[in-house]
Amino acid sequence: MNESSLRKALSESFNAIAAEHFDGAFRIDAGDTKLAFNVRDGHLTALADTDEVDLILYFENASEALDILTGSADVIDAFMQGRFRSDGYLIWVFTLLAMFR
Repeated sequence: MNESSLRKALSESFNAIAAEHFDGAFRIDAGDTKLAFNVRDGHLTALADTDEVDLILYFENASEALDILTGSADVIDAFMQGRFRSDGYLIWVFTLLAMFR
């Protein structure tokens, strides 16, 4: 899966209702694929991957990022096996997971 495919898939699975009270920026670092988004008032906007973000989510690759974010893969198993981690804001991680399911 390439960067544009992941961006499109996440945009299509985005749940605006789950994001209506969220205001922040996050980056997905999935191996060779790096994407950044801003979420504000229920809207998802792509950012340049060099923009400053509040949270970074790390995955082994783009396919796994999509599977974990959309609920196709078990996030706890992925975390325990070292295939998924973040740089902080644990509450935000769970909020972001809810936005794409």
